[in-house]
Amino acid sequence: MPARQSPQPSPHSAVGAGSSAPAAPTLVSPADGSPFVSSDFTLEWAWTPGLAQNQFYAVRIWEAAAAANELWTEASSVNMKALIDSLSLHVGSSIGRCR
Repeated sequence: MPARQSPQPSPHSAVGAGSSAPAAPTLVSPADGSPFVSSDFTLEWAWTPGLAQNQFYAVRIWEAAAAANELWTEASSVNMKALIDSLSLHVGSSIGRCR
């Protein structure tokens, strides 16, 4: 099966000049810095004003010096199991932290 390419981000920001919207989505769950020992958890965030048409959230994870693994989504949550497990991490042998 051919590799799936990530969608290209819109060159236009959803936030206009002078807007008071935050620079990044706000983490809803799990709590910032909370430990986890299983890759089976859902990462959820909130973003006001929301995405414009043809915009996506980019969720990136990585381990130490490894290249980042990236998922593009229009949803405001993602189960991290497949993304984390794709890195072949030894989840459960050490504690990670959500950031």
